[in-house]
Amino acid sequence: MSVKNVLNLTSAISSKGRLGVLAAIMSAGIPTAAIADSSWTDYTVKHGTVNTAASSTLNHTKINVDSRVGIVSGNMDIHANDTVTLKGSGEIFAFKDNRANVGTQILGKLKSPGSMTVVLVDRNGVFFGANSVVNVGNIVAATGK
Repeated sequence: MSVKNVLNLTSAISSKGRLGVLAAIMSAGIPTAAIADSSWTDYTVKHGTVNTAASSTLNHTKINVDSRVGIVSGNMDIHANDTVTLKGSGEIFAFKDNRANVGTQILGKLKSPGSMTVVLVDRNGVFFGANSVVNVGNIVAATGK
């Protein structure tokens, strides 16, 4: 059975149950997503001044948040070998995952020097892997629309 089919089957399970299934799949070493070149490079700005820094490299995405509040939507997964660094003068950065029936997986590193508050919203849940590293001023991970 493909990973896509497994994730589709879990869409009928409650959030808590789905995260348990994802955790079991990951601990068994089964790949849970198709790995793209880098994490957080395909998003749509909904509010504020947000852009991917020119100094980004493969496996290290640097995002500039140059307004007090930056809001984006897109695929919020951070792959196991990837690092996402939020930079700039922003105080709040919110990212809403817009995919249907797939929870967000934070498996790599999320960093933000300073006191930036990072808000991650996915109606299907936000899963932090055992080896994920989050080093930001404040973080909120929420389900809901």
